[in-house]
Amino acid sequence: MDDGGARQRGGGEEIELEYYAQFDLSVCRWQLGPPAPPHDLTRGVELLRMSGMMAKANFGGDADHLDRALAMLVYAGRYEECVAKFEGERARAPRTKQERHDQVMRDYHAGDLPADEAAFLLEDRVEAPMAYLTARERLNPTLSESELRQRFEAFLRQRVPNWLDKARRDLFTMWVRITTHAEAGASARAAVREIADRYA
Repeated sequence: MDDGGARQRGGGEEIELEYYAQFDLSVCRWQLGPPAPPHDLTRGVELLRMSGMMAKANFGGDADHLDRALAMLVYAGRYEECVAKFEGERARAPRTKQERHDQVMRDYHAGDLPADEAAFLLEDRVEAPMAYLTARERLNPTLSESELRQRFEAFLRQRVPNWLDKARRDLFTMWVRITTHAEAGASARAAVREIADRYA
């Protein structure tokens, strides 16, 4: 019996927990490989669309939500949705980088923003743009395989130490699959170890 409606009525927390579980199961199945079948992410993507994370995802204070949401869409092969979400949020964030920087510093000096949150907001965001680039290239390739591989290598070199240091293994593993196309099973596990050893 499908209890999806009951879960949704039960509140957003259950939606958040279930879509995380759906994606975690997919990642686990990818690393296990046969005879474990691939996990269908249809339900996970439906829940992701309804989630609070997706609703909050933007280029402002909730940029981390945008990073994760777009990575999940690319991981699930929903490239059109990734492109549409990124371009929609970019259109709603007309302020320049300097204007955003100035606002963060004003809030910090006024005591309205803790130092760690200010530092986070001042970081150059690279995960959402890379998800967007990946989705766009999967839909309409403009880069050579070599050029795209170089972009992936630079991206992983920058982000892997942070993911591993902050125990963000879910994001790390999703991006390993996105950037390597490793087959499920032994190849997947080898790719995870290789990327961790190379860039940690």
